[in-house]
Amino acid sequence: MRKIVTILFVVLGFFNFWAQNINVISLLDTIPTNQEKLEFLSKTINTQWYSETPYLISYAKAFDSIAQIEKNEEYTIKALNLYGMSYHSIKKYNKAITYYLEATRKLEKKGNKKHLSIIYNNLATTYGVRNDFKNTEKYYKKAFNIAQSIQDPTSIGSASNNLAVLYTNNKLFKKADKMLNTALEVYSKKNDSVNLGITYMNLGNNFIYSKKYTEALVSYQNSLRYINKKFPLVDAISYTGIGVVLTQQKKYEEAFTYLIKGKEISEKINHLDQLT
Repeated sequence: MRKIVTILFVVLGFFNFWAQNINVISLLDTIPTNQEKLEFLSKTINTQWYSETPYLISYAKAFDSIAQIEKNEEYTIKALNLYGMSYHSIKKYNKAITYYLEATRKLEKKGNKKHLSIIYNNLATTYGVRNDFKNTEKYYKKAFNIAQSIQDPTSIGSASNNLAVLYTNNKLFKKADKMLNTALEVYSKKNDSVNLGITYMNLGNNFIYSKKYTEALVSYQNSLRYINKKFPLVDAISYTGIGVVLTQQKKYEEAFTYLIKGKEISEKINHLDQLT
């Protein structure tokens, strides 16, 4: 059916679509301070790590080299996270997990809960693509519990959404519904329209899989309203979802319109998974 979007700490950055071919490493020479160079490299990896480009490894190495010069442990730990993200992007998941686990061990010693929640979240996502339910749930729960303990709404919403996707994919629909409503509450308080749109899309998927078609239709419509064309992949999934619901309701002509719209957007952004 449709792909369910997992919300990562940095997932939205990718959809800035840094598709232009820029020589990131050469640009470092134009940046005056090491701190600014580190921020630039971090942002580059955060915005490209779903693009499956091998260049991210070289960016992570550059970040690590500058971090070593600065002799700052926080930067060193961040380098481990960026290595994890970079190896995840090229599907070398065992390496990604090794770097994430090293980062978590260092952060656990330091007691840095905010960054620990973020890396637990990324670690869980890597276990997720390997279909390791036990470890995926374990680390998403760790991320969620820490986020709650420090009252970090961004991380609470992210971990809630990710747990919900995991539960939906494993037909644990009531658990998914509970986590999605937690995410909706967080994002409503923040007036975060993009994440509300993503969460409503995931809620629609959960209702589709549990065959609650009326509720799914409302959720997808809410998703389109909040996203408002700011996140093409979510639009594609929501239009397709509405088409599936209308098909179930035997409104075939109307369903066809939405299915075609979803297909067109998917082709435009080259998201082939959405077409399967």
